[in-house]
Amino acid sequence: MAPNLKTLDKLTEQMRENQPPVFYAGAGLSYSLTPPEASISEHYLKIINNLNLPHHKEEELINAIQETVNESGNDDDKPYLIAQKILDFLENNLTLTAFSDIEKPKLRAKAAFAKAMGFFTDMSWHTPRPNIEPSYRVLARLLVEGASSDYWTTNWDCFLEQALQYTGLVEYPDFRHNTGWKSVYMRCLRAEDAHNISDDKVTIHKMHGCALDLRKAWQEYNGNQSSAPLEKAVSRLMVQKCELEKVEGRECGVEGGISETDKFFGDKFRTCIQQNPLFVITSKLYDRWITDQIKSNAVRPPDFLTILNPSWHDDYYDEIANCYGTCRAECHLETSRDSDWVANNVFLWLQAWYALSQIREYLLRDPNKQSYQDLADELAQFSTRLRDQQSPKIECSLLSFVDSFLPAWTRAVFRAGLLDYHFDPTELRSEEEDYYIPIKPLMQVLRLDLVAAIHILKQILEIMENFDFNAFRGGFWYEPGGVLYLPTPFRKNSEEPLKLDLQGYKPLRKIIRSRLAHIIAIKIVPVNLKEPLGEPNPELFPVLRREIIRILGLSLNAFGNITVIPLRSLNTDIITYF
Repeated sequence: MAPNLKTLDKLTEQMRENQPPVFYAGAGLSYSLTPPEASISEHYLKIINNLNLPHHKEEELINAIQETVNESGNDDDKPYLIAQKILDFLENNLTLTAFSDIEKPKLRAKAAFAKAMGFFTDMSWHTPRPNIEPSYRVLARLLVEGASSDYWTTNWDCFLEQALQYTGLVEYPDFRHNTGWKSVYMRCLRAEDAHNISDDKVTIHKMHGCALDLRKAWQEYNGNQSSAPLEKAVSRLMVQKCELEKVEGRECGVEGGISETDKFFGDKFRTCIQQNPLFVITSKLYDRWITDQIKSNAVRPPDFLTILNPSWHDDYYDEIANCYGTCRAECHLETSRDSDWVANNVFLWLQAWYALSQIREYLLRDPNKQSYQDLADELAQFSTRLRDQQSPKIECSLLSFVDSFLPAWTRAVFRAGLLDYHFDPTELRSEEEDYYIPIKPLMQVLRLDLVAAIHILKQILEIMENFDFNAFRGGFWYEPGGVLYLPTPFRKNSEEPLKLDLQGYKPLRKIIRSRLAHIIAIKIVPVNLKEPLGEPNPELFPVLRREIIRILGLSLNAFGNITVIPLRSLNTDIITYF
């Protein structure tokens, strides 16, 4: 099973054009990453146990839930029906809950439920286990690229926020770096947050509540015993079936009618999807309010809708597709947990296609197009090769090259100050291995790093299946021979002095030292940004060798097999190991 390549083509083009899609993410994106309590229908006994009810009351609640589950014919509704049953029970048995200073029964029940779900203390709502998934890493990078106009989610977790932090964004900056790309993100949780939204920030709209908001409110509640912040936070926690079926009165504390926050979210979401394509990433659109916003808009172009999920739910997605005058065959990107086309791999594939297309566009924008025309044509062939792959495994070399090597290479070049760019390279957080420098926002800069990267890719294309680009980000690991190849950027021509700074390779220090016993040789591959395929001056070799040893914290006494080879020789060098 392979996804609809025509749909992927369309989505990639939209990300690169002036009408980038709105990203809407639901429960499917965080599948298997959240704490067990997130799977309410599978782990409701654990949630009930966390409530610390008397035994007879616990039995009473379990029996009531089992009766509800048996009566429900729709598995998709079960978690929300179970949550509704638990909250109804707590509201009718308030003396069994804490938070006695919260006066409103619904809010008090919600606070007890939120605590049982682990929102207040379980850090795995904030950091996925064991680390950031490729899907979130790619989403964060695409948001930094400006490949999305807005991000909306009904998920409670903070995995995207974590991924954005890894890419280099901050939520509360001490001061703003003039990087030329977005360096700040914000969470929009309520209508009152609207005044902080601006075009130079990545905005995450969280319509069903936020784990971090709940945790901060809990900490403040414990610190000064003020219940106001906690009441405010739990009022936006949407978890019951009745809350997903209608918007009137669903915000706890707002009696009847639609709350200001839901009005704000509704108006803004409708505006966003009227002006931009919609990219839905979820197993199912459980919130009828979302579909109502889509249906309330005027008919949009058919290519304005893309839905990525394992299956097509006729009752929900047919309605949405009809609003766009399209159908499943034209807009569905099907994923499967039982094949290579899992969501993570689709995102890696999408990232590679986007990056290669964006770099090709940059090459063709050069005033002297002929100088890069051949390289652009070869890049088109790389994209075709990517497109022809029927099994996009994470280990796929071209996907890994774009996901692991290219960001590390770009970071190393920027950190070394090798480009004619106004940004102070020392402000880069070069110690962060996921720090990301985008392509699209810097298209007007002379991107010698991208040109050199394509030359590198061209040199290794026929042998790249032998390399592991993920083991040592920024390097090529050839495991059978125990050889680590390190492409190393510098800048030199007859009119300027040597520019060399390898601070960008600091993230490799820890991983190399931890796996030093597996490394037989390190081969430095110097790449002159002014002439990538030119023969480097042999006088440079000892300088490079000395710098690599210093940056990586190696000792010649402990590890002496460090040599230098030209980029042109990389292909023939590795063949000697076959």
